[in-house]
Amino acid sequence: MSSERKQFSKAYIERNNNGRLDVEMQDIRDELKLRDIPFELFSNKQMQCKRLQINRDVLVVGYVDSIHMALRQMGIPVPDSNDYPHSLRHLLYRSLEEATLRELRDKIYVGDVPIFAKPRKSKKRFTGRVFASIDDFMYLSGISIQTPIYLSDVVTFRTEYRVYVIDSKIVGIKQYAGDVLVPLDKFIVKSAIVALTQAGEATAGYAIDFGVLPSVETALIEWNDGYSLGSYNLDKAIYTDLLIARWNELMRDGYQISDSI
Repeated sequence: MSSERKQFSKAYIERNNNGRLDVEMQDIRDELKLRDIPFELFSNKQMQCKRLQINRDVLVVGYVDSIHMALRQMGIPVPDSNDYPHSLRHLLYRSLEEATLRELRDKIYVGDVPIFAKPRKSKKRFTGRVFASIDDFMYLSGISIQTPIYLSDVVTFRTEYRVYVIDSKIVGIKQYAGDVLVPLDKFIVKSAIVALTQAGEATAGYAIDFGVLPSVETALIEWNDGYSLGSYNLDKAIYTDLLIARWNELMRDGYQISDSI
């Protein structure tokens, strides 16, 4: 997969709720300055109220909720979440079940715990977590019992890494949790990227989280779309290139989809 790079007329960079820029947003700002791309800061509320002049020549850098709103404003379908690509499920080393919060509640009532649950279609519904008792449902206040989720076994990783990919090539690897001395199996990682590409599940820019189990296997944690993701201090130029690659792809493919409807 190859993504044509383009020079945007301007960019919007999202401030957090305190009106400040988080580290990733600061990196993008600094890199855009070096590239002479003008930018403006914006808030989630401004995006909600449609106060921004958004079009295909504008780069939008922000959190998932704001990115989704920007895409909808342009008539571009929001990409489906693909946390556990089918081509990589053999690397999970744990069970995975599609369910609803109602089914999770039923499992808790019969003592089928602990169990890990996370949203299946909308990541912003709640943060994935381990559920050990019905008291844990307090974290889901106000969320529909019919909300689709993933359920999986609880596993412990000795270490966790994020692998950054542009056009099916590894451009960075960052260890973010656990024992920094425990390495990933690079052969498994490279094979996973090939499998994703061959299955048509890869995007122009993305990251995959891998962990090493106590049994030493390198296992898939989750896949992350490249339009909004944490950098873990990845080189700012590479991080910017990844976001731009994915945004370009969304603009190109999204407008093709919209034009064909």
